Amino acid sequence: MEHLRNEEVVRWVQATRDNLQPFAFGVYVNQLGDTSDQLVRSGYGPNYARLMEIKKKYDPNNVLRLNQNIKPDSGSNT
Repeated sequence: MEHLRNEEVVRWVQATRDNLQPFAFGVYVNQLGDTSDQLVRSGYGPNYARLMEIKKKYDPNNVLRLNQNIKPDSGSNT
């Protein structure tokens, strides 16, 4: 009986997620954690290119990288 209830709850959660999807956009930068470059890019949106230029100028060695990192260039491995 509990198994059926769990399936019902899972279906409800999935339907709710699907209904909310049109209203979900972007990401919250402070909650990204250690994640993909693509999520970091989407978090900064259209400002990403400018921020990358600033990073290149003031932190070319990527010393300040223990955050939602913007790499100084696309070839940086740190």
